[in-house]
Formats: sequence, structure tokens, C-alpha cells
Amino acid sequence: MPDAEWQAGLVRTGLSAEYVAGLAALYRNYRAEAEPELGTGVQEVLGRPPRSAADFASDVLAGGLIRR
Repeated sequence: MPDAEWQAGLVRTGLSAEYVAGLAALYRNYRAEAEPELGTGVQEVLGRPPRSAADFASDVLAGGLIRR
């Protein structure tokens, strides 16, 4: 969907044009800086490889269910 089309749709829902323009700029930046692979930040900070979101969620949910 072209940017102008989804922006117009958001404005029709009642969001301000300024807010929608800010969202559009943010998403343009995300698309421009998108990296196909993960960076090395997690490894550098934590000293271990990153884990998948699914593994993280599984650990968090399991921990929350067990503690209750």
C-alpha cells in the first residue's frame, strides 16, 4: 500500500495530520535502516549470542506460570 494511501486512511480515523506525518517519517526511517541480519549489540553487551523472540517469550511465560 502506498504511504499516501495509509496516511489518508489514518487521518480519516481521526488522527491528526501532524501525528500521521510523524508516523510516516518513523516508518520511512525503519525501512531505510532495515537490516536483514541482527547486529552484534546483544553479544557485545551481554557476552552471549542473542536468542529468538520465541525462546524469550517461552521462558518468560513459563516462569510466570510456574511462580503463580
